[in-house]
Amino acid sequence: MQIELWWLLVLPLMFIVGWVSANWDKKQQKDFKDGVSKDFEQIILFLSNEKIPDASKWLLNAAKKDPKCYVLQLSLGILYRRGGLIDRAIEVHGSLLSVKDLTKEHRDLIVFELAKDYLKAGLFDRADLTLELLEKTSFYEESLKLRLSLAQRLQKWSEAIIFAEKLEGKNKISLKNLKIHFFCEMAEKGDNNAKEKAREIGFDHPRVRSFEMSKPNLDHSGFSKSSFECSICGAKFSSHFWKCHVCNTWDSAN
Repeated sequence: MQIELWWLLVLPLMFIVGWVSANWDKKQQKDFKDGVSKDFEQIILFLSNEKIPDASKWLLNAAKKDPKCYVLQLSLGILYRRGGLIDRAIEVHGSLLSVKDLTKEHRDLIVFELAKDYLKAGLFDRADLTLELLEKTSFYEESLKLRLSLAQRLQKWSEAIIFAEKLEGKNKISLKNLKIHFFCEMAEKGDNNAKEKAREIGFDHPRVRSFEMSKPNLDHSGFSKSSFECSICGAKFSSHFWKCHVCNTWDSAN
């Protein structure tokens, strides 16, 4: 078989082009990895010094270099939230949910972080609806804890009882003391059924016994006091409290 002369010229040229391309790709990859490594070094440095805005800028730079690294973008949104840039956090996490090739684990994590964005922004209805989406995921327990906390914050005591009971079933633990307070909160607003329920599950609880006391500022020992202090955060109040208004801890009055 006769070999055309031009093949003898093209084959070496193709080899040279292939070798240059391969080595160029390796150089590009090395430069990329070196650049990302430097970005992470700066990010860690800024985070260690609690410089959230600076860390966010460097993380944004790293995310732009690798737009398919969704963990970087997720982390960027978290940093935005910690830095008080809630709108940006919601934008980043919300846009990530539109990506089609996300794994279920990544999608669930993004939904969870988006719910926390909404909580931070005070968009409680959106937060609750978003947390509800995590019912059949690995974030179910954490979502229940957030919904329980939110229900207490909004004084939705009947919902708080439901979430507490779901957590009890999930963890095989008792949240009896919390539920007593929830029933008592409802009882103090005139719900007689809640009062009976509180007596049923916690007849010996100081708050349940306080229903029979004539003086509202009696402490747990039955002696009146002029001031009370939270045993957790040290906040002081002029009247007895069942839940600290500063740190939100129950039964911390001293």
